[in-house]
Amino acid sequence: MKKIGKKDILMKCLNEMFSDKLEEDEFTTAELVEQSKTSSEEMNRSIVKHRMGRLIKEGKATSRKALIDGKWVVVYRML
Repeated sequence: MKKIGKKDILMKCLNEMFSDKLEEDEFTTAELVEQSKTSSEEMNRSIVKHRMGRLIKEGKATSRKALIDGKWVVVYRML
């Protein structure tokens, strides 16, 4: 088996084993940035991460890491 093919199979296996599905009330930084484009205040990734960090410190939101499509992303939930 080719190395590339084996790597693809291993990644597929890992994604299926450890893939965390987003719950209905969870969202990612990318989703917030995309949603902000339709509002009056467009934000970039840096602004979103900073503001979500502040909300987490204030106890208004939580976060966790999830493996989605082979990438680790931070998933947020408002409390």
